[in-house]
Amino acid sequence: MKSSQFLQKLIRLSVLVVLVATQTISRAHDEVTSTFDCHPVVSDQEDDDECHCHVPGEDPVVVSCEDDLLTMELLLDLEQVDEKLFFGLKVEPENTCTEYNTAEYPYGTTLDVIKSKELGGIFGAYENRCFDTYKDVDVEHLVAKKEAHDSGLCAADAQTKINFTNDLENVALASPSVNRSKGARDPAEWLPEHSACWYVWQVLHIKRKYDLTVDDDEKNAIEEVLHDCTIEDLVLKVDETCTLPENAKPSLE
Repeated sequence: MKSSQFLQKLIRLSVLVVLVATQTISRAHDEVTSTFDCHPVVSDQEDDDECHCHVPGEDPVVVSCEDDLLTMELLLDLEQVDEKLFFGLKVEPENTCTEYNTAEYPYGTTLDVIKSKELGGIFGAYENRCFDTYKDVDVEHLVAKKEAHDSGLCAADAQTKINFTNDLENVALASPSVNRSKGARDPAEWLPEHSACWYVWQVLHIKRKYDLTVDDDEKNAIEEVLHDCTIEDLVLKVDETCTLPENAKPSLE
């Protein structure tokens, strides 16, 4: 293997450490995957800090979960390797292959409750604040339904559209005014006042998950945001003082 190829692969494997931020479920497997993934290795050793990391099309590699050599600069430099992709996404103009119909994207009426339980309280990442009741917030999709539809989901089957709309990884809680200000806008048209790094990183994750595209303006906007981020900024920091209402409406769980 040529030295440049070895260095490129080494960089690719190092970059995966950041993905602990988006996937921290403990499990162990050895198959080649088609997605980015990095997670703690299941072990009987209490002091084991090994992480199992995957790159699309590559064999998994074990690295230290505490590797501090990764920088955002290195992460962004990696994206220059393949000019056709941006963080694993195709860069293409938006294309509505079928007319958008909101009825094709239904979601559960207790999605706000389920998301709040996951967060440990009614927390709005965009505003970095706690809310007292579910009446104070709307369910907000990071990648909006219309945006996803125009980015390739229009060609998906009915169940995939439902899965997308109910995917907790694509759900945030926001005040009605913030939710309206965002609407169906993408990162080129709207950014939150708080948690912008986490927001754009999560948009990339969701778009990879559902094989969606980004357009040039969106790509440039995301890249500009990430240049001012640290690796730690990619992780959502939930206000631990947020609580759940005592008389919460019933969950679908």
